[in-house]
Amino acid sequence: VYIKASGNYSVVYLHKKTDIEEILIDCTLQTIGDAIGEEKLLRCHKSYLVPTSKHYRLTRRSTADFDLVLDDVTVPIGRKYKTLVRSVYD
Repeated sequence: VYIKASGNYSVVYLHKKTDIEEILIDCTLQTIGDAIGEEKLLRCHKSYLVPTSKHYRLTRRSTADFDLVLDDVTVPIGRKYKTLVRSVYD
C-alpha cells in the first residue's frame, strides 16, 4: 500500500486479506526508491513512497495540504512533492 521511513529503516505496509501487515526493512527510503525505480514508486512526502500501480484519490486536507487516499489508508503529500503527485494522480 505504501512505504514509510523509520530512521535508517523503512516500514512496508501491505494488504493482507482485510488487514494491513507491516514489514520492517533494513533500508532507507532512498535505497528502496533507487532500487525499484521512479516508474514503480513515487515519493509523495519526505517520509513516504507509494506504488504508482495503485489508484489513489487526491484529497484536500486544508487550503495548501493534500493527501492520497486508498480505501481506508491516508498518506500525506509534502508541499515539495505536490506538483509531481498531481501530475500522476490528478
